[in-house]
This record gives sequence, structure tokens and C-alpha cells, in this order.
Amino acid sequence: MPRSRVPQVPAFIHLAIRLGGLALSIACFYYLLYLATHWGEKHTFYFAIFSISAAIVVDLIEVCGLLDASFTLKRLHVGWLIFGNVISIILGVIGCLQVVFGDWSLGDAPSDYPHPWRDTLDQTFMLMIAFPVSRLLFAILECVICGRIRRRQREKRGKEGEGTALPSRSPVTVGAKETPNDA
Repeated sequence: MPRSRVPQVPAFIHLAIRLGGLALSIACFYYLLYLATHWGEKHTFYFAIFSISAAIVVDLIEVCGLLDASFTLKRLHVGWLIFGNVISIILGVIGCLQVVFGDWSLGDAPSDYPHPWRDTLDQTFMLMIAFPVSRLLFAILECVICGRIRRRQREKRGKEGEGTALPSRSPVTVGAKETPNDA
């Protein structure tokens, strides 16, 4: 039976969650590029930029697949979504550490040394903390979806195979005759 053309409530929830993740990724990307362009090479966090770029690509592919009403675009397999989220989590944590230790060399600077990038760095750090957490929640959501898909496939195989008798796993006693009293 083909999928319904009318999106169901879980599809809207999934789309809203993915759009929220996409917005968070774009905001992180903006702050990281702002730091890199305004305050030079020292504030370019490569792992963070790469992890967010990968997350944006994964989210865009999934959002396009969810928004396609004609079902001509194939959605990514759930395993690839989980893989993309796990890679984004790992690189996102490394990116968070890069952001935290970005000013490490200025720890011995005089107290009147100007730090005009501190506010932007703090906001970037807050977004970078939320980024791996959101990716972890996405990975958990995809695992739940994968479990539901596999359960539906097992149920479908079970319904198709009802006409064929499969051997049971119960032990068989050889030579024992069933009497009417045993039943």
C-alpha cells in the first residue's frame, strides 16, 4: 500500500525538529564565520566549522525529503542519518573544546588587554554546547525510527508468511504416541 499523501502528525513533528536543528546549525555557522573573519586565524575553529557543515548537509537532505509531496526524492537511510549525527557529535565536541581553549594563549595577558571578541566567543560557546546535545537527540530519534521501521518489516513478513508453515522450535519426542487422555 503506498504512503498517504497527507502528512501525519509525526511527520510534522519530525520536520519541525529538523528545521530547529538546521536553524541552530546555521546560527553556529554564522558565529564561527564571524569570529574567523573579524578576528583572524587565531579564532578559526576548523573542527567546529566542519562538524556544523556536515550537520547542515544532513539536515538539508532530510528536510528536502520530508517536504517532497510527490515522494520523488528518496530520503536518506536511517543508518546514514545516525552516522552523520554521530560524526557531527564527535567533531562538535572537539569544536567546543577548540572554542573553550581559543583564548588560552592570552591567559597571561594584562587585565587591561582588550578582548573585543569575548562576547561573540561566549555566544558561540553557548551555541556550540547546544549543538552536540541536539545531534545526540537526533541520533536517539533516528534510532527510535529505525526500530519502528524494523518492527513494521517483521510484522509485514509475518503476515505474508502466515500461509506457509514454519517448523516449530518445540522439542519433538520420537516414538511417543499421543493418547486422548494427554490432550
